[in-house]
Amino acid sequence: LNSLEGISKKDQQDALDSLVSACGFEAYLAKKFGTVKRFGADGGESLIPALQFIIDEAVELGAHRAVIGMPHRGRLSVLHNVAGKSLERIFHEFDGRSHKDEILGSFDVKYHL
Repeated sequence: LNSLEGISKKDQQDALDSLVSACGFEAYLAKKFGTVKRFGADGGESLIPALQFIIDEAVELGAHRAVIGMPHRGRLSVLHNVAGKSLERIFHEFDGRSHKDEILGSFDVKYHL
């Protein structure tokens, strides 16, 4: 049984694109912020295209909202690649340039939407 059977070429390309984006994002964070506490995806990058596919399917079935709860590992990739949090906001938070009144969360880590 072919595991790609029934998946269009466009969906396959979209999944590959988001996987490549997630891997590149993780590599950049590791290089640029190597000394900052962060929880990279470390092999869990395949979560990104899978989660995006699940959300896209839910939208097609009529969903208007998604709530995602997850551990810290890989959360930055999900925030950027799935939830659309801008790289500018992520990098500002790492550099300590964001203001607490601009973001929601407890500020214990830099990984909240």
